[in-house]
Amino acid sequence: MNEFDETEEYESTPEEFGGPSHRVMIMKKILRVTGWIIFAAVLALLMWRMCATANDPKEVSVLTVNDKLLDCYKICGEDMGMYYQNLDEFNREEETYGYFSVTQSVIIPAADQIQIVFRHNISTLRYLAEDYPELLPDVPDRNEDLFDVTLVKVIDLTPDVTDDNKDPEALKFERYHHSDPVKAQTNRHNYVRMTFDGIDCSDALEVYVSIYYKGDLDYEQRSYGDIRIYTSDKDEIKCKYILTTADKKAISEAVNKEKGLSR
Repeated sequence: MNEFDETEEYESTPEEFGGPSHRVMIMKKILRVTGWIIFAAVLALLMWRMCATANDPKEVSVLTVNDKLLDCYKICGEDMGMYYQNLDEFNREEETYGYFSVTQSVIIPAADQIQIVFRHNISTLRYLAEDYPELLPDVPDRNEDLFDVTLVKVIDLTPDVTDDNKDPEALKFERYHHSDPVKAQTNRHNYVRMTFDGIDCSDALEVYVSIYYKGDLDYEQRSYGDIRIYTSDKDEIKCKYILTTADKKAISEAVNKEKGLSR
């Protein structure tokens, strides 16, 4: 007889024949039920957090249709050659690990455009105050415009020589600023969809998101965080971005609006 069978037999034995008391049996049942309730609650919380983090709010999940993208759509239709690369989603620098993330990046070569969804946790604001105690005596409000977010394109000035790609003298850096910001919030995160125009990745070694605190903005100094969204490394696959139903609706509305204005 195994241990489980022995336990079952003991618990089913009447108290007068050496089995557990009625009080002990009740306590065991209460503990079992309590344990299952705690387990279910923890599992539900983990599932809720995973689902809440996995999906961007609808306000920022749709492509921004500005003039550049609309002109591109008129020429190319839905096949605009859009793609993305599955690179580091989070900022991984030791001092600011996980402070920031890019939940979506879409490269649109035909429009010389990149769109990203930039996100930070509200806990990042506490860390920001800790990192800049002289500038921020208190944790800032989440509605404040705190971060300068740009794209930096790295160009290899000696493309035929690969062993100098870590040498700043052999590289050129171009910085791009965004337009058309679309903002959204959840209980835990702030989101901004940003559109960067005039950026061509065909000659880029890599493109990364560069983040600075606006209260200490100096492009000559090290950034507060960086997240790479493009690399010319052929081992990194380019994944085709397919227009969603919401993207198509946004484009259709922009086309109809333009037609209405031209009448």
